[in-house]
Amino acid sequence: MTPTTAQLQKPTLLSLVSILYSPRRTFRQIVDSNPTYGVIPLALLLGTSWILGQLSSRNVGDSLPLTSILVIAGLGGPLTGVILVYVFGGMITWVGARMGGTATPNLIRAAYTWGWVPNLWVLPLWLPKLLLFREELFTSATPRLEASLLLSLVFLGITLVELVAGGWGFIVLLKAIGEAHAFSIWRALFTLVISAVIIVIPYVVVLILSQAIYYGP
Repeated sequence: MTPTTAQLQKPTLLSLVSILYSPRRTFRQIVDSNPTYGVIPLALLLGTSWILGQLSSRNVGDSLPLTSILVIAGLGGPLTGVILVYVFGGMITWVGARMGGTATPNLIRAAYTWGWVPNLWVLPLWLPKLLLFREELFTSATPRLEASLLLSLVFLGITLVELVAGGWGFIVLLKAIGEAHAFSIWRALFTLVISAVIIVIPYVVVLILSQAIYYGP
């Protein structure tokens, strides 16, 4: 029996590298072989990375100790990642179909998780960040960081790497969505933006209503 192209090119851990420089070809190789390959493990890691970033940007360390923050990230991050993949995956599938896309939910979930792989390459940087900056990663006050030029330069360097990875991850995500839906990267961008707006609107409405109820007329 002659093996098919998908059998000859089954995704492996090396796909985590090739998705960086050949996103469309790697993504097509993955979905032609097994569109569910790596989706859940990647979602767990992506959720952990996302929630760490959220906790840091919101300065939750001003009210919570570092150990509590790490427990929240360790327990809530993976669950959040799976939820985000299914929520965004479903919305991107629906919006993309309205724009002529042909992807199934399985394909879009694969596109969403594999598209953000560049961000996962900087996830290990959290370890040296925690060792060097500790609780100041999550607080508004950073006296140790401000007092050390070396620490400030290291922090700046890591931040630049994370920004580059995030930017490239967004481009890879658009390419993966475009490949899944069989349309251009620009239509993929439009699809992603509309999906994000639809998902965020209920949150904003609830936030406004809760503020109005809390503070009264």
